[in-house]
Amino acid sequence: MRKIIGYAAFFVLLAAGVGWWWTSSRAEAAPATASLLAPAGPIDQTGFARATEPDNIQFPADLGPHDDYQTE
Repeated sequence: MRKIIGYAAFFVLLAAGVGWWWTSSRAEAAPATASLLAPAGPIDQTGFARATEPDNIQFPADLGPHDDYQTE
């Protein structure tokens, strides 16, 4: 029984040591410098329609692209 406890303690310490080494040897990740949510600069919206309120949708005519808007 003492032998089993010794082996179990050895493997627990070995796993803890490997885990510590693995996490400490990894390089720190650089913080993100860009955001997908915020635009890189001002967006030119001239020439595009704006959706300011709900529209009356007519199917199937409204299933296609809406080229008068900047993004679909």
